[in-house]
Amino acid sequence: MTGPRPGRGRPKGRSDTRERLLDLLAEEQRKTGLWPGRDYLSRVLGVSPQAVSFHRHQLVKEGRLPEAAQARDWTKRSAGASPRIPLMGRTAAGPPKLAVTENDGVDVVAVLTAGHPGCYCVVVDGDSMDGEPLWILPGSYAIVRPANAADADPGDVVVARLLDPTTSEPTSVIKVWRPGKDGQVTLHSLNPAAPDLHPDPGTCEVLGVVVAIVRQLPR
Repeated sequence: MTGPRPGRGRPKGRSDTRERLLDLLAEEQRKTGLWPGRDYLSRVLGVSPQAVSFHRHQLVKEGRLPEAAQARDWTKRSAGASPRIPLMGRTAAGPPKLAVTENDGVDVVAVLTAGHPGCYCVVVDGDSMDGEPLWILPGSYAIVRPANAADADPGDVVVARLLDPTTSEPTSVIKVWRPGKDGQVTLHSLNPAAPDLHPDPGTCEVLGVVVAIVRQLPR
């Protein structure tokens, strides 16, 4: 697997932001095996998404990052993550079974995306979806199938873009999709302590439907 080459010090003429970006990419790749997206990098580094795109492109151009690190398609961003892992047979919630390695292994990305092309990944920020029955915890990775409102069924977990009523700036949320009459929708929170959202008609756009949630269990 080709990975980033972490910055060691700052060679003369190199950007501090670029070196911080390289270090963050190296850390995320080490922890998750995935290349994080631009918005996540922007938020963690405290720089604009445009700055992330520029420095990431320069790192690829310099040969310090593989091209997969800047891909928009989640399946391509994960291409260097060795998604195929050994299949050790089946296990049951009953008598133990002998685990035998299968030859083919399991393509984790293919399983999680369920054959949907163009899936991408977002990091869940906040605890409004930390509740029954899905318990989507902060820091989880949500794998999203691109879709619009017409493709989303009531009860689907969606990623939606909202317009801030004060600034008109776009924001994104992950919620349960509950369409109503006359363009009214409810974006439902699973956490009972978090309020539902009721955006005005025309101010909410569905970007995709969540097909899987990935997180590590507590250690």
